[in-house]
Parts: sequence; structure tokens; C-alpha cells
Amino acid sequence: MDRVTNKQLETLVDWINKTTNSPVESYVKSDNGCYKAQPGNYHLGEAYGGVTLYRMINASGSTANIFGNGYMPKRDIANSLYAFIRGIEAGKEIVK
Repeated sequence: MDRVTNKQLETLVDWINKTTNSPVESYVKSDNGCYKAQPGNYHLGEAYGGVTLYRMINASGSTANIFGNGYMPKRDIANSLYAFIRGIEAGKEIVK
């Protein structure tokens, strides 16, 4: 079994952002030099040796944990991201 890398996880999250028309960056630098949160952005958070998926929910930078659990090993978050992607794809097929 191959090791799951941060790059692989970031690629999955980038796909989610692009497919859902969400901002790709969590924060962008404004003209005055301050950073501004991008509501709707999906991004990874890391702590305690694990990873989770967050979504920026407002312009103040608050986030929601998408899977509703704590930090998971990279293999587990990768499996959850693949399931999330399959759900997005299935939803697109229903809409057609």
C-alpha cells in the first residue's frame, strides 16, 4: 500500500474547490496588504498527526469541519475525500 502524501490530499481538495466553484485559496491578500478569508473554500487542517477537511463559512475566517470528526490519519482522510468526490459527481448526474 502506497503512502498518502500531502500533495495527493491537496490535489483532491483543489478538485473539490474547482468542481464546486469554490475559491481555491483560503485567504487572499487585499490591496491594503491585509489577508481576507474566502468563504466557501475547502482546505485541509493538520494537528496531532492527523488531517481533516474544513470549509470557510464566513468572511471572518470561521470554519466548519466537513466530516464532523477529529483529525484522521492521511489514509482515512483520503478515503473520505474520495467518497465526498463521488457524492459530488453523483449529485451532478442527478441534476442532468
